[in-house]
Amino acid sequence: MAKVRKKKSKQKQRLRNETQKRLQSLTPDAIRDQATAFLAASRYRDAILAFREVLKKGGDKDLILPDLFRTYRLRHGQLLAKKMPREAQAVTNLGGQVFETLPRITPELLEQALDFLPVRTVMAALKEKAAFAVLTPETEKRLGLLLVTEDALDLAEDLPEDVRLRTDRPVMAAAAANMMAGDWQAALHAMRPIGRTSPFADFKTFARAMTAWERQDRSTLKKALPRLGENFPFKGLRTLLAEYADGGSFKSVDIYPDTAALLLGPGIHKLSCRDRIQQHMAPLNLNGMAAACRDFARLD
Repeated sequence: MAKVRKKKSKQKQRLRNETQKRLQSLTPDAIRDQATAFLAASRYRDAILAFREVLKKGGDKDLILPDLFRTYRLRHGQLLAKKMPREAQAVTNLGGQVFETLPRITPELLEQALDFLPVRTVMAALKEKAAFAVLTPETEKRLGLLLVTEDALDLAEDLPEDVRLRTDRPVMAAAAANMMAGDWQAALHAMRPIGRTSPFADFKTFARAMTAWERQDRSTLKKALPRLGENFPFKGLRTLLAEYADGGSFKSVDIYPDTAALLLGPGIHKLSCRDRIQQHMAPLNLNGMAAACRDFARLD
């Protein structure tokens, strides 16, 4: 198998070298046309080679760099779909370098950056280019999610004083500390000043959902979960909670076993997995906490 993989790798490298040689013989406009054709065929790696070749030949950076950045984003998604996270991370790094050199950041490019770049990279570029004016309510909300989940709330201080991400940051910072400690009731209490139009509003909704889960209040849980925005993270957690709200049990526990264990464990709320199990069923032989949680989660 190793020999087969090595042979395929050499073949791919040879094809890339041949593609690059062909590109080098073309004019910048012709190379750009070829890059567009590669994009249409989902040949993102070749499109990246083509756009970079245009730049080497003195192509218009204002036109080419945005196209190159968009292609890095597409390539990143392609690699993740192929379960190649290490290669995807390398593309993230290259995409970040291009994002930092963009002549202008548009709302569209910012949306795409939030899809795959670290929030610190995005914020640094926005600050350097004084491009905070491109923020829309939707991108501000997405930034809020990333600032919290990537532990980067301090960056909100770089924003203009009237931006909600900055004005609501102290409240969110206190609530985030409560969430990290698994104290969802305290987090919900801390977020009382967070209104529905705040970019952090989804975290308040999520804290409400988690307190409902702790109380086994399926009615409140069922109302809270649909209010979370489409970009809110923790897909597995949301799926399991929605299943519990609908039917009183987890249906996707085999898909998200670690998340099920987390829901029942001390890492996400104060009541331990062992305590929750003992409240609901006869004592078990707890050979593994995750396995025990999965058994509990299967109960109707």
